[in-house]
Amino acid sequence: MAETADQSTVTAPSVPNEHGSSQEEDKTDQASCLGSIWNSKPVQIFRFVLFPLGLYLSDVITDLMLAVQYYNSGDRGWFGWTLGFVIVSSIMTSMATTDYFFDKIHEDERTDDDDNDDIDTFTCSVKTVARILQLGVLFRYFDLFCLILRGVDVEKQVENGFSFIHYVETLIESIPQLYLQIYIIGSTGEQVSVLKIISMVISLLSAVKTVVARYHMSRIDKNQMSTCRYTLQFLFRVLWRSTELSSRVLAVGLFVGAFRAWAVIPIVGHFLIMAAAFVYVALSKGNDAYKSIGISNTIVNIVVETFSVLVISYLDTITLWLHTMLTLLSNIAMVTVWYNLRTEQDFNWFHMGVLVSVVAGSVVSAVCCFIFMVLKGRIESLKFCCDKPSDQEELTATNLGTPTEINSV
Repeated sequence: MAETADQSTVTAPSVPNEHGSSQEEDKTDQASCLGSIWNSKPVQIFRFVLFPLGLYLSDVITDLMLAVQYYNSGDRGWFGWTLGFVIVSSIMTSMATTDYFFDKIHEDERTDDDDNDDIDTFTCSVKTVARILQLGVLFRYFDLFCLILRGVDVEKQVENGFSFIHYVETLIESIPQLYLQIYIIGSTGEQVSVLKIISMVISLLSAVKTVVARYHMSRIDKNQMSTCRYTLQFLFRVLWRSTELSSRVLAVGLFVGAFRAWAVIPIVGHFLIMAAAFVYVALSKGNDAYKSIGISNTIVNIVVETFSVLVISYLDTITLWLHTMLTLLSNIAMVTVWYNLRTEQDFNWFHMGVLVSVVAGSVVSAVCCFIFMVLKGRIESLKFCCDKPSDQEELTATNLGTPTEINSV
């Protein structure tokens, strides 16, 4: 009887272990299957080449068509501004393809074809001419397409190279175009054409896609978190970024269109408050992450955050919630003042829709930011059923010190 009791104590735990191991194996097999599909060549070609390139070309083409529409209608000023953003963006993105990404791609080509120096020289010459003709982005995607066909791992190149190229295009073309078109609508009160709506929607999609790709796809170890948590992070990030950008652009654009010079007060106030908060955090609290970014990069990032989306304020709790609350309150204040001005002149249900959209979008953005920070482990008061013990991510200042590494939010 004693032997039986001893055997039972030893063998009893083995049953759930076998079931648990089989369940883990099933999950591993499913993850492996999904991973093989996700990393297959057709899927990589679509998500790395066709989709981003198609969105980029659609953004540029619709803006050019809108510029032509302004020219044909006699609005030469709006024509010049719309076309100017496209031209400047094209020049800057071509410069980015040359200086930031070409060396890495060309190095990969030479490692595989060391004996084809003449071909490499000819290819380099053709690409140089193409960049002068503002076709550098197309050739970069052609290079990427060839690398995928050859089975080269291109994820890091997409994260570090193409995300930067599209980030430049977004800051110089997509977001300014959104502000310009909303300013035109707010200042002139003209009827919105279908082409303008399409152009603005594509610019918004391009900007959101760029921000999510640059601040989500890199610096995330998908093997260290459950599929549920990773999916939730991605969904809340997309919702957060889209509502944050759209509500901010709409509020500031309409406010500037209505008040013009007076609109400088809330915008400059937002910038100065955030700048003071950055100085306080860097000096008083000794946050090395802010110190290592540098003054010039910090100023640029604060400007970007003032007009569009959060970039580096998440590095400290004070700057994170200060930026979130400033954006929320300023959006509501600006759109409310704009609404009261418009309704005094002529009430329109469109004005009411804009007011509700901006207020709701700003609130949803703040809530999504809070939930996302919980999922990232920055706020530990809430736990989710889909978390695993190994899901907790450590976010330290040591791995967030340089601008190229600030990609975890």
